[in-house]
Parts: sequence; C-alpha cells; structure tokens
Amino acid sequence: MPQKLAEVTRNECIPNLYPELARTLAGRFSPNKTIAAGTVLAKRTSTGRLEAYNASLSDGVNYPVGICRFDIMTDANGFVYYSNSSTVKSAINRPYQTAEYWICGMFRASDLTGLDATAITRFPARTLPDGTIYIL
Repeated sequence: MPQKLAEVTRNECIPNLYPELARTLAGRFSPNKTIAAGTVLAKRTSTGRLEAYNASLSDGVNYPVGICRFDIMTDANGFVYYSNSSTVKSAINRPYQTAEYWICGMFRASDLTGLDATAITRFPARTLPDGTIYIL
C-alpha cells in the first residue's frame, strides 16, 4: 500500500461574510519574499509585481491592491511556493508563476496584516460596525 510521505498545507485567508461575492485575481510576486495569508498587497510600479503594502514607501507599494489569499514564499526568480515553513522547495511543493489574491470581499480586520487607515482609504474599503473590513 502506498505511504504518504509529506504534505504541503496551505494556510488561507478567507472572507468573513458572503464569501461567494468575493473575487480574486492571479498575480506575479516580487522575488525573495515571504508573505503570510491576509497580508495587504501592493503592486510595485517599476516591476509590476506584488509585494507587501507599505504606506511609508513609494513606487506603488504605498497603494493597496488586494489581500494575499495563501501563505507564500518566492524564490530569486519570483516563482511562488505555497508554504508555511522555511522549507520552500521540495518534490511535493512545485513552483508556480502566479498566486491568487483577493481584490474584494469582507474580512475580519484581525485576519489582515498591514492594514492601516491609509490602506482603508486607498483601497477603497469601509469598516463595518462589527469590525469587518469591506473592500469594494
């Protein structure tokens, strides 16, 4: 009988309310990055690649475009590996050119990393009374 040797788990950020209305896109990510599920993403203008949003920087990374759906790591070429550990490359975790990210939906603020008042304004997004962030 075959034996299961290992498994790659995918930690996922999912919408809090009405997940059927949320939408994703697939994007290319900057090289040598580790991005957790739920991280607010921005697109670097010079490369067109996604990375973590940072309001204090420029070149596009100060304008949020979405929320990372899964824990990912990228190699030196920008290939994406779905991973929640430092062991990126393996026979069971093959590289992808893109990864999914949420472009709209309703999320718990506590599930999101890098979300600040500026990001809410620039998304645009709204904060609901129960603390849910609604990205339009």
